[in-house]
Amino acid sequence: MKEIYHEEHEEHEERVRWLTHLKLSKMNQGFSNHFNVEKMETKTYASCSLKPSCSSWPSWLNVLLNFTKGIKRRQKMKRSVVAAFLRIVFFLFMASIFSVLSLAVAGEHPRHPASPGVQIHTSTVDGYGFDYTLYDFPERKIQHLMVSFKGPEGTDLEQGKVGFLVTGPDGSKQKGMAMGMKNAYGADMDFSQKGIYTIKTKAVFGDKKLFDQFNYEVK
Repeated sequence: MKEIYHEEHEEHEERVRWLTHLKLSKMNQGFSNHFNVEKMETKTYASCSLKPSCSSWPSWLNVLLNFTKGIKRRQKMKRSVVAAFLRIVFFLFMASIFSVLSLAVAGEHPRHPASPGVQIHTSTVDGYGFDYTLYDFPERKIQHLMVSFKGPEGTDLEQGKVGFLVTGPDGSKQKGMAMGMKNAYGADMDFSQKGIYTIKTKAVFGDKKLFDQFNYEVK
């Protein structure tokens, strides 16, 4: 009986050891599988950690790109607005400078004489009429000598060239090319000295050359 009991006891212990080994093997296998799954999930999470959602990263990237483009467009618009504003400021600045210079020039050189011009001489050369007028500009301390022309039989003339040579009482000479407007030509001359002036005029109208000379006394 003892031998039978001993054999049965050993057989029971052997069965327990086998069952225990089987349970441990299954537990080890389950733990290994669980570890592999966690490792895979950890790797996947690490690969996606920089993205809000792996399934939606293209939309997120498009939003970022659109936001960047919007910033660039706004910066470009700002630069355009600033450039336009600077152009307007520069234009106004130049206009103000031009206005100030115009007023200064106008104040220093009036366009109109203080009094009506004085007719100082008339003459006729080869059928062409010469009519001389002298204007006084006190503020400029200068006079303006002007001559108007009439062609034969009172006809108007084409644009020509006119020059003056004025010899003063002291023998000083003044030369000037006259500026033309219609049939009148004028140039600034100095008649401030009292005495007799000799005025010579040369006029060219096409192929026609005309010469005139007379004396004028300033009293």
